[in-house]
Amino acid sequence: MMGPQGAPGKDGIQGAKGVRGLEGTAGPPGPPGPRGFQGIAGARGGPGERGPPGEVGPTGLPGPKGERGEKGEPQSIAAIYHLVNQACERLIQSHVLKLDAFLHEHAQKPVPIWEDKPKVGEPGPPGLPGPPGMKGERGEVGMPGQPGRDGYPGERD
Repeated sequence: MMGPQGAPGKDGIQGAKGVRGLEGTAGPPGPPGPRGFQGIAGARGGPGERGPPGEVGPTGLPGPKGERGEKGEPQSIAAIYHLVNQACERLIQSHVLKLDAFLHEHAQKPVPIWEDKPKVGEPGPPGLPGPPGMKGERGEVGMPGQPGRDGYPGERD
């Protein structure tokens, strides 16, 4: 049998460093650190997509007068003769219509010639015609005319 346990001894000298232990579990995240310095600018990006078209701007000022164009193809003699003939016919027709209207407007019945001298107290020969009467009402609108012809190259009104 053994006797009773004795009193503990004095502390000894420190022993040699032990073997590193196993890695523990990660602790909770720490508080956020202070804001860092601003970095340098990054590389320039590529071109973006094309945007929608803008609104139409105001009309610009007129430009300088252009150069004179090239002369057109020469007209055939027959075509020129036909155009001149049409123009003359229209002109003559309009003048004939004006003359006809004028003649009908100023038509007078013939005045009889008095060969005998009228007797005293009897009516004498008719007098000269009076001034023209009031202008009549406007006529009805006529049919539309023929469409105009194309002009020559370089021709302006």
